[in-house]
Amino acid sequence: NHAALLNQIVKEGFVRARIDGAVIDITQPHDLPENVPHDIEIVIDRIIVKEGIQSRLKESVDLALKQGGGACLVSQQTESGWSDRYVSTRLACGQCNLSFPDPEPVTFNFNSPYGACPTCEGLGVITQPDAADEQICPDCQGARISPYGRSILLNQRSIDQVTALTPPEITSWLDQWESVSLQERSHQFQAIADQIIPSVRSRLNYLTEIGLGYIQLSRPSQTLSGGELQRARLAACLGAGTTGACYILDEPTAGLHANETHKLLKILQRLKQAGNTMIVVEHDHDVIKSGGYIVDIGPRAGTEGGNLVFSGEFEQFIQHQESITAQGLTTSTPSRRKTEETDPSILQFLQLTGARINNLKEVTLKVPLQQLVCVTGVSGSGKTSLIIDTLVPAIKSELNRRPNSA
Repeated sequence: NHAALLNQIVKEGFVRARIDGAVIDITQPHDLPENVPHDIEIVIDRIIVKEGIQSRLKESVDLALKQGGGACLVSQQTESGWSDRYVSTRLACGQCNLSFPDPEPVTFNFNSPYGACPTCEGLGVITQPDAADEQICPDCQGARISPYGRSILLNQRSIDQVTALTPPEITSWLDQWESVSLQERSHQFQAIADQIIPSVRSRLNYLTEIGLGYIQLSRPSQTLSGGELQRARLAACLGAGTTGACYILDEPTAGLHANETHKLLKILQRLKQAGNTMIVVEHDHDVIKSGGYIVDIGPRAGTEGGNLVFSGEFEQFIQHQESITAQGLTTSTPSRRKTEETDPSILQFLQLTGARINNLKEVTLKVPLQQLVCVTGVSGSGKTSLIIDTLVPAIKSELNRRPNSA
């Protein structure tokens, strides 16, 4: 009902409308053919471009966007007619008729169907029926995020480009973004950033402090060593800023190099100082010595265990005569055990050439057969990548090519 619509427009205080390309006074009687579609556009304001119109122009545009649900037309009258420009605050293009929903957290979550790349379903890789190995997704190139999520940029970077950086690199990128003048950022955007960025910076700093500053945030957790994963989880606890919580850790030094245990202890102490309770099941001497309260179960293993040997302060614990653990803390470290030496000339070797998975840099390794071989190094140095992720698959591949191999 065109008449009802125009009457409603007049009641809202508007006096002109552009109907089928012609601007008319809608307060006067008009006769539009019924049962025929018409283009009816409210004329919010008519302005002559000159100095001093900024305030009026802003008010008119705001009102036009409100009436148009976030979109409006800016029309300029020329000798040949009207020249329209479509303006929208929505994520839409009037020329190609494309529109997108407002971005939400799930937009950047590859574990959600809304944020995952539709080709690889958020895995980053695809498996061909006739291929033995997985291949990088040709659409997202391993980013795992949908095209829409990857198209949203902050300081010229998409979410997958940011997570491909290390914590120090992301901190530097944030510094660069925050150095941009406030005039180039909306107040609403800045208000949101002020709530988020301090927390992001805090978590990045924690990762760097505990020795994980070399790891890209996009690196899959299954490629981390046990020590790296343990510290990453503890850093997340620190970043959450929890207090009054009870953390129970089962052998947190497992997989850690001895030189890195002090970094772990710093995290535990900071969590404790934040008002949390830390219960740690551990055999490491340094961790036990840092405990303020010791609970010792034993005295031995199996049927000879299961008893509470000691419960109390550390100073009293190391003097407890019935505790095997306490005796071990006060006993000097035994010297290296001598092993039987083998003539190098009769040794046979297994050679791995050019290993370069994760952080390995063209490593060539010779492993003597029928020997006890110890692979050591700080956490995250590449031990698991070299042996489990490279050597083991290489051996399996070689055995599969050999006939009658077991």
